[in-house]
Amino acid sequence: MDAEGLQRGLRTVLEDAPERMKDTLALGKQSEAGKKDIYLSQVTLEEVGERREQKRTVLFEYLSRISYTKLEITNEV
Repeated sequence: MDAEGLQRGLRTVLEDAPERMKDTLALGKQSEAGKKDIYLSQVTLEEVGERREQKRTVLFEYLSRISYTKLEITNEV
């Protein structure tokens, strides 16, 4: 999926929450520029995996293009 296709997909997936789409895209750009670190919990990633096919595919495609640290569930967390 090219960058334009991914943006269209994210708009579709997040159309019910346009402020989230705007924030998500801005955070991704800041991460690419080295200005922000992104942390995603194991729970968040599992929730993405439980979405319907179209949403799941678009979200995982987006996540594959950004750099993030996965936070594992431990006894300490």
